[in-house]
Amino acid sequence: MEARALAYLRLHAGRLVSMKELLRNVWGYDSAARSRTVYTTIHRLRLAVEIDPHRPQLIVTVPGGGFRWAGGSGGAVPTPVTQRALPFQLDTFVDRPEVAAAAALLQAGHRLVTLTGISGIGKTRTALEVARRVADTFVGGAELVDLAACASSESMYARIGRDLGLHLDTATGADAAARGFVARVGAIVVLDNVERVGSELARLLRATLRERCGAAFLVTARSALGVRGEQVVPVGALPLLRRTPTTMSH
Repeated sequence: MEARALAYLRLHAGRLVSMKELLRNVWGYDSAARSRTVYTTIHRLRLAVEIDPHRPQLIVTVPGGGFRWAGGSGGAVPTPVTQRALPFQLDTFVDRPEVAAAAALLQAGHRLVTLTGISGIGKTRTALEVARRVADTFVGGAELVDLAACASSESMYARIGRDLGLHLDTATGADAAARGFVARVGAIVVLDNVERVGSELARLLRATLRERCGAAFLVTARSALGVRGEQVVPVGALPLLRRTPTTMSH
């Protein structure tokens, strides 16, 4: 819904858009009782598009009234990430409860969700399906970074920087790299196959989440990263498909 809310504000740039108007035209609600939904979305948008979210220049609050987009109706929105399409899947996805569980956590505002399970259980496929389902609620859409080939912190930072179009300053460690992350990212970022760099990634994510990053992270790993606020969704085996007995005639 973040993308839809931003589009609506930009469409009506320069004028006051009331809370009730946003709820009705973006979410389809007629009651102002859901105002917290709007505040949460505006907060995420500011984290994603404002240089300083605490002193917003683009999404301005009008006391007692609502919000006003002050960035103009034309031109590009300074979104942090140039969205790339997720890999196209040729096979049919067999739905599983872990998808709904992870998507619900991300849509509820949790910024780090980790899908755990043994190799080959389907974590990557599940993560991609989750990302597709929630992508339109993030300004920057969905991004994928495959860390399977990374065996060091240097290669991990290089891969993240290349795939997301970021310059991560790693000279002084995770905190400096996190500032690059925060400045540019406003998407749901899938960090896949992180086992070989799990400790360094955990440090990066801790630093990133402390900086009030506007992104959310969906990680696939054999075990949880141990980062504060991390939500863990174990991925289990799919149940065996039962064959329907057939009557053979001779």
